Amino acid sequence: MVSNISHSKIAQADIVSTILLVLLTIVATVILMSFVIPFVKNQISKTECFDFNGKIEIKNSDFTCYDSATKKLTIQIGVNDVDKKKIDLLTGLRITVMNNGSSESFEVNSSNVNPRIVMYNGASTLLVPKNNEEKTYNITNINSKPSSISVYPILSGTKSCSDAINQVNEVDDC
Repeated sequence: MVSNISHSKIAQADIVSTILLVLLTIVATVILMSFVIPFVKNQISKTECFDFNGKIEIKNSDFTCYDSATKKLTIQIGVNDVDKKKIDLLTGLRITVMNNGSSESFEVNSSNVNPRIVMYNGASTLLVPKNNEEKTYNITNINSKPSSISVYPILSGTKSCSDAINQVNEVDDC
């Protein structure tokens, strides 16, 4: 009878230790996945920005210039040859104007209500260029000629890409 009790206790100890090992494995997996999944999602979302490299550009034309008399910057931005599946991700643009060591950013999307940036024709509803399209914007109260202008895509979910897709380092006078 004593040997039956000791065999029973050993069997129970084996079962308990197996269950504890399984639970420990599950907990370790959950903890590991709580770090891995956000990291992978973040890395994948960064690759979406690469789809727009070389596809969004500041046009260095008559429509990209600075007027010192009115302190107005006119900027033309074009979107070219973006994959049809990816173009719907583009919900806006962030234009950064660098001037005397400081920068100022302006967001272009249909819900923006910044009175300092309007469409070239004066419309306050800002339109984002579609595929193979160009749009021109006027930005007011720019006190001196910009040293550079950069454009960044804003993708669905208000994700702004951290690297400039295009930059112009010389702005002509209007």
